[in-house]
This record gives sequence, structure tokens and C-alpha cells, in this order.
Amino acid sequence: MDATRTDHDRDWKGRISLKKRASLTPSVRIRLEGLAIFVLVVVVLVFFYFSFRTLYVFPVPDSYRWYGDETQTWMLLGWKNLLQHGRLTVPIALGSTLEQAPGLLIGSAWVPAVCYGLPQLILSADIDPITIGRTVTMLFAIATLIAIGWASYRLRLSTAAMLLSLGLLATTQSFTFASHSARYDMMTGFAVVLFVAFFALRLNVSSEGRTQSTRSFAFWLGLCAMLTALAISPHLEALLFLPALYIAWRFGALGNRKNALAFFGGGLVAITVLVGAYMAANHHVSIGGALFEESQAGSYLGNLPIMHPFSWSAQSHQLWAKGYYLWHEAPAFVMIFPLLVISTIMLAVLRRHVDDRSSIEQANFLTICLAGALFSALLFQSTLPYYLIHILPLATLTLLVHLNAWRGTPWLRLLVAMSALALAVVMVLVWIPQLRNAGRMGKRIDEANTTAVQAAIEQESRLWEAGSSRPIVLAQGPSVHELLRDTTIRLMTESFLFFPARREPPEATIAREGVNYIIDYNRPMTPEYQTAVRKAMPIFSRSGPLLDRTIDYFHDTTSELDTLTLYQVTTCERRPDE
Repeated sequence: MDATRTDHDRDWKGRISLKKRASLTPSVRIRLEGLAIFVLVVVVLVFFYFSFRTLYVFPVPDSYRWYGDETQTWMLLGWKNLLQHGRLTVPIALGSTLEQAPGLLIGSAWVPAVCYGLPQLILSADIDPITIGRTVTMLFAIATLIAIGWASYRLRLSTAAMLLSLGLLATTQSFTFASHSARYDMMTGFAVVLFVAFFALRLNVSSEGRTQSTRSFAFWLGLCAMLTALAISPHLEALLFLPALYIAWRFGALGNRKNALAFFGGGLVAITVLVGAYMAANHHVSIGGALFEESQAGSYLGNLPIMHPFSWSAQSHQLWAKGYYLWHEAPAFVMIFPLLVISTIMLAVLRRHVDDRSSIEQANFLTICLAGALFSALLFQSTLPYYLIHILPLATLTLLVHLNAWRGTPWLRLLVAMSALALAVVMVLVWIPQLRNAGRMGKRIDEANTTAVQAAIEQESRLWEAGSSRPIVLAQGPSVHELLRDTTIRLMTESFLFFPARREPPEATIAREGVNYIIDYNRPMTPEYQTAVRKAMPIFSRSGPLLDRTIDYFHDTTSELDTLTLYQVTTCERRPDE
């Protein structure tokens, strides 16, 4: 080679330049992805800071979103009673079937009883039950994110994709509402994703195709599946049915007669244990109990899509409503679910051309489990928006595994980076301001309710004689939270309107239970109850921003005005000794 020729120099420099560009291109993508994820993590932490600050004021305790489920029905007080006496009953639900055990399907919630009831028994009685309940729920929300992150780490998924997916889940309105309630919805979503993730990890170390499990594995699979379904939440009885059957088939628990007998035998042992615990406290066994008779629960079951399988109008109404709530409370997943379908089809088509078969097996496994849970949710759950969180954590993990299956494509890092930056911008400009507004709205309503209820009780205490038996105060939902703190009264909720123990007018129940006072808003639950309340004598009233029935916490700036009225029941019969 002639060193004096300049064209060789140009050729050599060109080659060096090309090599530099080739080596720098991936580096730019990696740095952009890392920067975007760092920004997202910082913004998500800020979001969680405001979420923690608003935990006990947004939404207001016993919000209309849950129809008073936090304390009035079989939630906080029911779980506490289950742990104390072995019976899931609500002591303040006088005159209703909630004073009785609701049956095996609902009355075996031992896991939430330990998680929510035990702190109520251990901690000071001065601590509000909803404060305890929401703290436990927030811990389950954090545990759900940790479980998804743990499964992602064990499956060797992309850290950047994992943080982006967790950010998408944690910043949905559905996750925020669920983490701010003393209900078992977050625990249900946590149980679903943890149950499926456990077996996805076992799939990761198994060979391709169905594995032949041992009888011991089949037995424990059936036992754990049945205990998880019955001992946590009645919704899991439907949500885990199809995924558990698929997992049993996939791991060979149904591969032969002996394994199948071991699998169903494990489920039978779990049922036997729960039936024994139920009989020990109630001295009988009931599947549904009086709760499922002519009551709100019976009406709920009658309107489920599974009860109208051949009615297109009923099915389309349910699907439209669920789609609306999904768009309103988790809009990102409106796009994620179709993308999962497209990804599944494309992976099936390109299966022969992909070297990493394990990632495709993981994606298929989680997709089938998600599809089974979704199918059950569509058929066995109503359109209530807070049921979305039962499915979203599993959908998040499924999204992660699908992204991992496409990790060899050049566009994935750029897509993750751009999505993370877009999510961070939307959080800063929209979601964090909305969350702060929700905290202000909740605090305003909570303070107005507290002031009004305390003033009403002060007025009531002037009228009854000191040293006499505690008066019974019948109260509507939002005031129950504050009245629980008052040990000078006996509290009664409006549960008898929806779960009546007797077929009689509301005024007859009020008289039979010996109600002395009624605290009611200008929004009575039923016309018959309104008539009964108006027969009492009003002795105190106060107006203010008391209710959240029509409030959009994230966007409204003015509260719904209403009037709290204290009535004295002047004529009532003593409760008969029956």
C-alpha cells in the first residue's frame, strides 16, 4: 500500500466513521431509555407521596362509590367479628340479615379477617377502623407492585419495561381508588397475580410442553387453589376457576387418573377445613345463607351476565358499561388489551423463527391465565368500577412478558423510552394535579361531616338522661364513620333496607329495634324509608358539603351541598324478646 495516496486515507477514515456510528447507535438508545425511566421513577414517587397524603381523606370514609361497604356491610367490622367469634356478622347492622353468618361462600374470609381484623383487636380502640383498613390496603397495593417486580426479576425481564409497566398500573384511577379503600379489592388483585406468577416461575424452569407432575404437587395445587378462592374474597371463587384448571392441565395435574384424584382431593380437603371452621362457630352449614335471599345481594346475583347468557341486550349493556369504566379509570389498558391479542397472534405466527422459545411459552401461559380470569370477570361480575383492579395486576405482568418476547427488536427500547417520557409528562400535567384536587375535595367533605355529626350528637346528648341505657342512633352512610368513635351511643346502620331480616315496612323495623334517634341526609335510600324518617321529630339540622354521591374528586372544585338532620323518634316500641 502506498502511504502517499490520500484515497486510502479517506477509505480508512470512512470505515472508522462507520464503525463509530454503528457502536454509538445502541448506546444512544440505552441512554435515552435509562434517562426516561429515571424521570418516570421520580415522578411516580412524587405521585405516591401525594397518594399517601390523601389516603385517609380521599375518598371520604364510607364513600358512595362503595355504598358504605367499608364499615356498614361485611368488611371491616365483619372481619373483626369473624376473628373474634368465628362468624362474619356486623354488630351495627341491626334488623338485617347481616346479623347472621352469610354462608360458607362469603363467611370464610379468614385471610382478610387476619389482615384487617387483627390490627383492630391489637391496636387502641381510639384508632378509627377505616384508618386501620386503608393502611392495610395501601400495604397490599405496595405488595402488589413488589410481587410483579419480583416475578419480573425472577423471569429475567427488562428492568426498564418493568418500571414502565408498574408506572402504568400504579397511576390508574382504579389503582388509586382501590389502594384508598378498606375493602378487599386490592387483596383480590394481589392474590390473582401472585397465584399465577408462582406457577409462571415454575414454568420458567420446566421443559417445553406439558410437564408430568407428581401426585404430591397435584394435591397441593388443588389445596392452595381452593383455599385461595374461598378464604380471601368471594370474587376469587370465579376469577381463579379457569386459570387454576388450566394450570392443573399445563403442569400435568390432570394428566392421569391418580394425579386428577390428588388434585380434586386437595380441593376437597380445603373445603373440609373451611366447613369445619364454619360449623364450629355456627353449628350448621349454609352455602349462601340468608344473605342471598330477597335482598340486595340476591338482586346483584340475578343481574350478573351469567344469568342471562342468551340475551344480547343484557350482555351488550354489561360489556359497554365495563368498557366505559375501563376507559375512564385505566385508559392505558384499553390499548394494552388489544396489543396483547395482536402480540399473541404474531408470536404464534413467528414461533418457528424465534430462537428464545421460553419467552414465548411464558407469554402464552400468562395470556391464557389472563384470558380465563377476564372471561370469568365478564360473566360473573357486575359492572361496578372497583372490580377492575382484580384483573389489572395480572394484565400488567402479562404485558411485561410480552415485551420481553420482543426484546430483540430494535424499536423496543425506543418505544419504552418514549412511553415512559409520555407517561411522566401526563402525570406532571394531569394526574398529580388531579390527585391533589381529590385530596382537597375529600378533606372538605370529611371536615364538614365531622363537624355536623359532632354537633348533632352534642344536641342529642342534651336530651337523654345521664345513667340511662345508651340510645340507639340510626345513621346513614357518611356519618357512620364518625359515630363509630362515640361510645355513648349504640349505632345502627341502614343495612335493614337492603338486607331485611323481616318483610315489614321500615318504620316497623325502626320501632321494633327501639331506635331513639335518626341521623339522615336529604338523600334517603328508599321512598319508604323517607316516609318513616319524616314521621320523626327534627331537632337539629346543618347544611354543608356533606356528600360525594355526584362528586368527581379529580375534576370538581365545588362540593355537593346537602343537609344533615337529627330526628328524635318519639313513639317506638320496645324490642320484643325473641
